[in-house]
Amino acid sequence: MTETEKKALALVNEVREERDESPLDKLNRDHISSQEALCRTIEQFEVFRQEVSDAVETLLAWPSIRSQGILVSTLNRFIIAKPDPLVEALKDCGFDQNYMVVANNLNAALAARGLEIREKQP
Repeated sequence: MTETEKKALALVNEVREERDESPLDKLNRDHISSQEALCRTIEQFEVFRQEVSDAVETLLAWPSIRSQGILVSTLNRFIIAKPDPLVEALKDCGFDQNYMVVANNLNAALAARGLEIREKQP
């Protein structure tokens, strides 16, 4: 189940609970148009949230804006934390451990050797 479907299911079950109906275990996006519409709405909202986050992050990179601490602290709440690419790569490699611990240990080991992992610039 995708994150969108989990959010949609939680909303559907919230309404079902208010109406004294039993909760659903999963959504059926193929056959129930209202549930599909709910998933699409959540997906569109998540895209919008990311666009706002990216725009605010770009804005806060400007030195003239960064010097205004109050504005920065007000806008920081709109920035969505991006997933750590190293953690995502460890998951893709099939590590069964706590990904964050492994990623932090790997970054520390690299730093001790004067190395770092950076994103390629286009």
